[in-house]
Amino acid sequence: MKYLFITFLFITSFSISAQKAFKNFEALMAYAEKQSFALQTNDIKIQQAKQGKLAALLSVPDVNGSIAGSFTNNTKLPVSILPAQAFGGQPGETRELTVGTKYQTGFTQNLDIKLVNLEGYKNIQLSKINIQISESDALLNKKILNENIATIYYNILQLQEQILSTDQNIDIADTLLQITQNKYNEGLAKQQDINDAKVSLLNLEENKRQIEYSLQDQYLALKIACDIPEKTQILIEEKVNKDQLLEALSTNQNLLNINNAVLKQQYAALNLKKINLSFYPTLSFVANNGNNTYNQNFTILGGNWINSNYLGLRLNWNIPNANLITNKNNAKYNLILAQKATEQAEIKAKNEQAQLDNEIAKTFSQYKHQKEVVQIQNDNYIKNLSLFKEGILSLDKLLTSFSNKVNAEYNLINSQVNIELANKKIEINNKF
Repeated sequence: MKYLFITFLFITSFSISAQKAFKNFEALMAYAEKQSFALQTNDIKIQQAKQGKLAALLSVPDVNGSIAGSFTNNTKLPVSILPAQAFGGQPGETRELTVGTKYQTGFTQNLDIKLVNLEGYKNIQLSKINIQISESDALLNKKILNENIATIYYNILQLQEQILSTDQNIDIADTLLQITQNKYNEGLAKQQDINDAKVSLLNLEENKRQIEYSLQDQYLALKIACDIPEKTQILIEEKVNKDQLLEALSTNQNLLNINNAVLKQQYAALNLKKINLSFYPTLSFVANNGNNTYNQNFTILGGNWINSNYLGLRLNWNIPNANLITNKNNAKYNLILAQKATEQAEIKAKNEQAQLDNEIAKTFSQYKHQKEVVQIQNDNYIKNLSLFKEGILSLDKLLTSFSNKVNAEYNLINSQVNIELANKKIEINNKF
């Protein structure tokens, strides 16, 4: 028994430690930013872009060098045809002469450093803009993640509040069933009335179960969005703000997409210039040093070593080919597309600002309307309940007013949460 108790404590403590509770959206986002693989990937891409800048710096001199060694066994030496007269023969005759030695060992060192490389200088500028693009992409992805999580977060708040409201209405439905049963026992109600009251209660209980399933779906969606392990239990502790209605925030124009598009346009323009510069020649400093030995015996390092070397300049001008021309055409059209994307981003930013302003106005209008509807439907229900108890009103009309009250309360919860979500979207928009 003692061991069973210890095991229970261990399992309980493990379950508690695996649960994550959040009191507000900011606490959830702080946790999500540590968990999100998407944000971690952004950091990796930024580091990758920074390493690309180092590679771009090295591409300007584009140092190429090699050290090579070889050992050759000339199994059949080449034969040269020479005039026989050079060896004391008759004019017009030829003589075959074997040239070379059977074994040859060689070591060679080459060096090539570009002194003039116009294309390489553009690579440095491209790498700097690429870092800025990676940082801008990271902010965009972070903004999108905030928006996605905000939608899920406030869906959870809405469903949790609907469950609380449903619990209260289940108690009311149960009370109505008891009242109807008492009336039936007194001969003042029919069996159909009892059945209708039971159906009303059963519908609310099933409605609660469906809301709980939807709530579970939203928690799973939250785990997917935040890359949270399935076994980790998540709990949102914040409640819907009923007592103090939030004021509408003012919306600023978000320039993140515009800045991102401008950076990509600058990158496309520089890339086109870089490709154009690839048509120009490069000037390199070159050096070579070689050591070779020749002998007739199977000796790799034996014999006399003969040294040769040179220093100089090399001008390299590639003839334009199909691949280079294709790259230039692609870069030209990529620039045109990037310019169009910038224009689109500017239009989109203004429309999104207007959309956020319209959304917050819409939610406040809905809340004001639903608040009045709830008061009316609740008043109707209370009056109908009183009339039903007095035997003046039938049960079906009472249940209709009760159903209207329940739906009105759901709609009010939705409108309250929509206000908080709309404000949060504005806050995210202004933050980024």
